[in-house]
Amino acid sequence: MIYTIRYKACLNYFAWCIISLQEANSTRERNGGSDQNVSNDDLVYQVAVELISRTNKTLDIKQLFDACLQQLQLPAKTINSSIYNLIKKKYIVEGSKLTRQDILSNELRGKIYSYVQGNPGCRVRDIRREMSIDNAESHWHLKMLEKFGFLRNKRFGKYLCYFDASFPEDHDEILCILRHNTTYNVFYDIFLTPNSTEGEIAQRLGIHPSTVKYHVDKLTKTALVHQSSDSGFSINTDLWNSIVQMAPSFSG
Repeated sequence: MIYTIRYKACLNYFAWCIISLQEANSTRERNGGSDQNVSNDDLVYQVAVELISRTNKTLDIKQLFDACLQQLQLPAKTINSSIYNLIKKKYIVEGSKLTRQDILSNELRGKIYSYVQGNPGCRVRDIRREMSIDNAESHWHLKMLEKFGFLRNKRFGKYLCYFDASFPEDHDEILCILRHNTTYNVFYDIFLTPNSTEGEIAQRLGIHPSTVKYHVDKLTKTALVHQSSDSGFSINTDLWNSIVQMAPSFSG
């Protein structure tokens, strides 16, 4: 068990390194292949890390700027630009004792991040149940993962759904509604038995036809299900295949 936890922690660290490298390459490309701005950002970031460690206080941007002026041989304009870049990329957050590199070093937070990556559209209660944690603890870690740019959320009705920040937003609603057990059961029944009527689905699942209609209506609004005959329904195969590619946890 200990080796498994350490292995997962290593994977989370490597994931952070890959994200950092991708962002660095993106910045380099935007600046004509030059590493100058990347290097300046790295220098300022290191000053921020050292400042938080030395003072054991939350990050104050004015103090960071002053520290950079004292320690780095960089113009004030360049320092300002690098601080802005780091804030925009969510590497640093004013008022926090943490920096982006600290986030996934927390074992539980890393596990939550990995779970959301593998289960896009999951809800807070899914995360709490999987991690065996209470609402306050889940709220704190999700807030940190959002604040530093690892996760994003979107609300659909009364449900708040979570996604990896880099996950495409095109099918957020579909992924969210499929997290509802009854909706997924109705969808999967149609998947297994195309051209089914609402009455046939209700009979197979042992639920009321009006309940089936409610969930079929939700699925048709997202175009994941369409009416294939006068009263029968089938799935949109192309759309479903694209969903499964993005979220293999739905493959059945």
